[in-house]
Amino acid sequence: MKSIRSFLLVSVLGVVVLCLLIFSAATYFETKHEVEEIYDAQLAQSARLIHTLALKNLPPRASITEPIVFTDDKVIDSLLVDQEEGDDDTNELLSQGHLYETKLAYQLWTTSGQLLLRSSNAPSEMITAQSEGFTTVWFDKRDWRTFTLEDKQHDAFFVAAEHLHLRNELVEGITNKVILPYLIGIPLLIIVLWQLIGRGLAPLVGIRQAIQNRSPENLDQIHVAELATELQPVETALNTLFQRLGAAIEREKSFTDDAAHELRTPLATIKLHAQNALASKTELDRDVSLGLLDKSVDQATRTIEQLLQLARLQSIDRYKERELVQLDKIARNQIAQLDPLIEERQQEFDFAYPTPLNAIQGNDILLGLLMRNIIENACLYTPEQGKIRLSIKQAIGNTQLIIEDSGIGVSEEAYQTIFQRFHRERPGDTVGAGLGLSIVSRIAELHHALIKPVEHKSPEYSGFGLVIEFPNKQEIKNK
Repeated sequence: MKSIRSFLLVSVLGVVVLCLLIFSAATYFETKHEVEEIYDAQLAQSARLIHTLALKNLPPRASITEPIVFTDDKVIDSLLVDQEEGDDDTNELLSQGHLYETKLAYQLWTTSGQLLLRSSNAPSEMITAQSEGFTTVWFDKRDWRTFTLEDKQHDAFFVAAEHLHLRNELVEGITNKVILPYLIGIPLLIIVLWQLIGRGLAPLVGIRQAIQNRSPENLDQIHVAELATELQPVETALNTLFQRLGAAIEREKSFTDDAAHELRTPLATIKLHAQNALASKTELDRDVSLGLLDKSVDQATRTIEQLLQLARLQSIDRYKERELVQLDKIARNQIAQLDPLIEERQQEFDFAYPTPLNAIQGNDILLGLLMRNIIENACLYTPEQGKIRLSIKQAIGNTQLIIEDSGIGVSEEAYQTIFQRFHRERPGDTVGAGLGLSIVSRIAELHHALIKPVEHKSPEYSGFGLVIEFPNKQEIKNK
């Protein structure tokens, strides 16, 4: 579709023209039917009248040897006018009559086939068969409409006939007079429709101009005056889009600034340890500096990985790759990957879940990332030889993922900030950039999950704890 305006104009005109064609065809056939009915009635009435007049002027049948041709009877000729072109008598009679006077011819035949009389414009041959009533015949290169009147008293039948072209002329004249205003009105209708459709589409032009005239950096809302009701949702959707784009750009700017700031420290540390290693005078000092350099590289690597993960998550508004996943399977996989860290810190790790365990709807890759971050965060903030417990529980309407440890935990005030990017509750205690729980929070949000603090019931796990409630399949559909 190249133009809404052209499409509407062509569609409306097409419907109008089609309706006019149907109406014109109906008018033509209805008019033709009514004209034929009127002319048939007139033909039958004229036949009976002329038949009566002809019998009064007819001599005894025995004396008739040649067909009598009525030409001088003024009474009959005044009723029976032959409108032949070039006939002066006819033109004189037409000046006293009407254009649509009947072109009538008649014959009187005996049942034995003898022609007793005829009008001057009727042929000597039989026009139609001896059957009473109306019929249409082709005779003498013309279409005739005939009415046959049987006269049983005189053992004869009377035929009245007229040319059909007069009827057709009358029908065509009526139809043309009906259609002519439509033909004149269609060009005017095109002009009026073009203007009205243009006025109706003016708000669209206003929205287009409002978008075209703004700079790429301008994401302010659009406000078009006197906007049609049907276009208000379009304006609202555009403004919502601009608002989301603005928020996304601000998040990207903030994220870039924070990332640049956070990367500055590990890079400076790496450079410092590298310089110390180069400047070391003894092998022991060089080994210490290289060891510290290796740890700094690990910290920078982890920070960069988490920054990339968070950047990808921030760009996702919603995901469609949902499938049924088993949380226990994802948890076992992540525990196996982090087992070296757990062994290194000599921590006791407990994993509990019910069997059978219902599956939830989600993305296994994102959920694996969530699981890895909460387990790794617990390992890093739990003292060596401490305890960590990961459990999965099924509740009414949701499935709960619970992580608990024996660390020192966080205060209620700190709990409100630990999910912010680059927030570190105890910066000097662990290696990290403060992005792990931000990643967890974003993945939970994408899964419509709710994060809450744990209400500790066991003194062994009185440190930090989280409960992540994943809604069941039906609950996600409702959202």
